[in-house]
Amino acid sequence: MRHGILVSTVILFAATMLAQQKPAEQKAAEQKPVSTTKFATSKDGSKIAYEMSGSGPAIMLLHGAGQTRQEWARTDYVKRLAPNFTVISLDFRGSGESDKPLKTEAYAIDRMMEDLLAVADAAGAQRFHLWGFAYGGVV
Repeated sequence: MRHGILVSTVILFAATMLAQQKPAEQKAAEQKPVSTTKFATSKDGSKIAYEMSGSGPAIMLLHGAGQTRQEWARTDYVKRLAPNFTVISLDFRGSGESDKPLKTEAYAIDRMMEDLLAVADAAGAQRFHLWGFAYGGVV
């Protein structure tokens, strides 16, 4: 009789677990890419904030003027790209959590390129795609 109770308990437990599971489509929609803020050090010593999530070929997302890397997550680009790409979103110097140098020459395009390369190196991306909008598209 003990075996019968044990089998019934296992079946009841399995049925309860299955009833609590959500459909696969709903689970996938609710999953968010895992990312945490990291920092790369640019050639001039500036700290550049970035996040990484997903897997696959690297793609670096460049935000517009007056925005931060969070704009990409807010508009679900990170969530939609992460299943197929290693998504790297960064805060340009002067934005978000990145350093905000006081000298104008610190914002020259050469410094910005050094920032992108520092982030790529820190992220382990030997090759990467760039995707920018507004100011990020100009860079």
